[in-house]
Amino acid sequence: MPLADRLQTSPDGDRNLGVSSTGDFAFQASVTAGSRLVLVDRNGSARDAGSDTGFYVAPRLSPDGKRVAVTRFVDATFSSNDVWVVDLAQRTRTRLTFDTTAWVPVWTPDGRRIAYARQPGGLRSFASQIYWVPADGSGTPESLVVAAGSWLPVTFEPAGRGLVYQGRATEASRGEIWQLGLAGAATPRQVLASAFHNNAPSLSPDGRWMAYVSTESGRAEVYVRPYPGPGGRWQVSLDGGEEPVWSPVGGEIFYRDGDRMMAAAIRTEGGFEVGSRTQLFAGTYDRFGFVRDYDVTRDGQTFIMFQRVQGTEQSVFVTLNWFDRFRAGRRGGGGR
Repeated sequence: MPLADRLQTSPDGDRNLGVSSTGDFAFQASVTAGSRLVLVDRNGSARDAGSDTGFYVAPRLSPDGKRVAVTRFVDATFSSNDVWVVDLAQRTRTRLTFDTTAWVPVWTPDGRRIAYARQPGGLRSFASQIYWVPADGSGTPESLVVAAGSWLPVTFEPAGRGLVYQGRATEASRGEIWQLGLAGAATPRQVLASAFHNNAPSLSPDGRWMAYVSTESGRAEVYVRPYPGPGGRWQVSLDGGEEPVWSPVGGEIFYRDGDRMMAAAIRTEGGFEVGSRTQLFAGTYDRFGFVRDYDVTRDGQTFIMFQRVQGTEQSVFVTLNWFDRFRAGRRGGGGR
């Protein structure tokens, strides 16, 4: 089982690591660029979330708000990637998948499982399929969407009855949004397809509305329509918008316009209506494009984001009582 990666290696091949007689484990990480996980409030004030520096994408907060699932790459080539889980309170990280091709994690509403995409040919390849695995690492991955094409999980319906995902059936296709029921032998159902790219669906807390991104105006903008349809649509962003997230407490839709984090006030009683659009803050936080690269806490007040680390620093990581954690993991059947 892997204990540590990115070990600092000297020219003669030596690596700095050690284990004490009581089970404390320490190692020196290699000098690397990358990003760190930060918590940003609505005024733009950022604080460190306690993760190490690395190459990350697509943070997703657990339903209980205690953990963040992330895609972690080995290096700046953005290859050999897996899903890891960061414990915000303990400031520890645990590797969840060992596919070396796993990315874009999504929690089930009960927090028991995490869905993710498996892209065997790497991010530059086309084909990808969707799997899920117990969030505590106690089981093996199971397939959800194995149809031909490139498919990424995006969100689950609030009650957990279905998965909403995006992708393309062929390289010549436009972006589509689909739904897969999780009860019995369900058949995938197309939610939205058109002559334009549609992606990044986000459901309202009651599951009745869907925010998404479409290029129908000639550039990416955020829209809302009834879920699962049919019905009309309303444009939310005005000057371009991507990566929408419906506030968990309702009343707002967050989205990004370049480096700006925006909040659109909305009303859904008796129909849908957009009110003011306000810039909350601006900053050069990581943006991956068609994959949402931030998340929002359950009170709608804090954003989980990645901040680029300037310069190069060497880091030493220490895990206390590692023997006890290993024994507890073995007793629990998790193998960690």
